[in-house]
Amino acid sequence: MDDHADAAIAGNLLYLYQDIYDQFGFTEYYDFMVGPDRNLATCMPYNASYKSFNGIMAYGMTNSDVYSELTMAQGHGSGPTIGGGSYLHDVVWVQDFSKYVLRCATPHNWRLRKANIWTCYNADLSLTLAGLYSTWPEACGIRSTGFQQTSLTYKNCGLFFVGLLPQGYINAETSQVQVTADVAEFCDQAWVCGKNEYPGGCDPTYSFEFAVRATMGIYPDLTKAVPALAGYPLCVYDAWQDEALRNLNTSGVQTR
Repeated sequence: MDDHADAAIAGNLLYLYQDIYDQFGFTEYYDFMVGPDRNLATCMPYNASYKSFNGIMAYGMTNSDVYSELTMAQGHGSGPTIGGGSYLHDVVWVQDFSKYVLRCATPHNWRLRKANIWTCYNADLSLTLAGLYSTWPEACGIRSTGFQQTSLTYKNCGLFFVGLLPQGYINAETSQVQVTADVAEFCDQAWVCGKNEYPGGCDPTYSFEFAVRATMGIYPDLTKAVPALAGYPLCVYDAWQDEALRNLNTSGVQTR
């Protein structure tokens, strides 16, 4: 939406993923620590020159390598839709989003491994329970928390919001006013890097629940949006843990 938000998402966050294996970089991870091909990250802009959500979805959601983990930030939301508004006119409906995921899932048995969707009302169940539309977690292929905690199935997770998502946040550490893109970047980085976010200290075995809790600690205004975790709260960035978590073995997961 502006240069600051673009720097946070298309700059800092994108670089975090693309630089994941740099031994002189921030995370200093190796394949054996997080799994192979984790640096195949891209950012699809939704701005004045690229307004088609359908174009973004058609490209991204047919590429399971790139989009197995998804973050959408700095956009409008109304429950069943993402997009719209006076500046960005194009809209994607939850049903259409689900179809793009299923197109990739059918031949590959694939679901989004992690989905953070930073838009208003995308976890508001009032219309969903009335049968008017499916939920965003369902569209992302995220099974219920109870099912994942008791079943021998591969795990996935996501962050959604029941209420109106604030566009301005006070950083509890710096007292600076920041925007949704900053918060989205912080949450992803907390999941990727864990508790000690510095070269040599990053650890990819911290839980998704830890990352969300850490984000709310730094940005307490986030509680106004009523964050809603979906799926398995003990998912970690380290893909080598997926088999253990599938078998309900959480011994390799750190939570605090």
